[in-house]
Amino acid sequence: MLVQPEGKPAEALPRGATTRLEVSGGSRHHTLLGLGAGAVVGFGVGMILAARAGCDSGILGDSGNEDEHLCGTYGIVAIPAGAALGAVVGRLISSERWRPSAASGAALRLTPSRESLTLWVTLAF
Repeated sequence: MLVQPEGKPAEALPRGATTRLEVSGGSRHHTLLGLGAGAVVGFGVGMILAARAGCDSGILGDSGNEDEHLCGTYGIVAIPAGAALGAVVGRLISSERWRPSAASGAALRLTPSRESLTLWVTLAF
């Protein structure tokens, strides 16, 4: 089987290896997924930093120590920073979408030679 993308040379594919034909539906970025995952990670990092600083309720409350004003600051900084970083990473990661291809036209051609008779099947997608 020969496959020829538009404007490119034809490539030969073994007939036995071909089970179906799909065409690209374009790529998709994962910005929103990265934003959500980054916010969750930022929340976790903020809670860890707040716990290490001695905040009893993490970023959600205050503690009785002298650094109590920092308890909420960890969340105010870590969550948006994590969300922003996650959105950037999600934007950089993309996946290809594929859809089954249906033939829009077909042609048959017989080519005789001294040794054999060749049948050509041409499909347009």
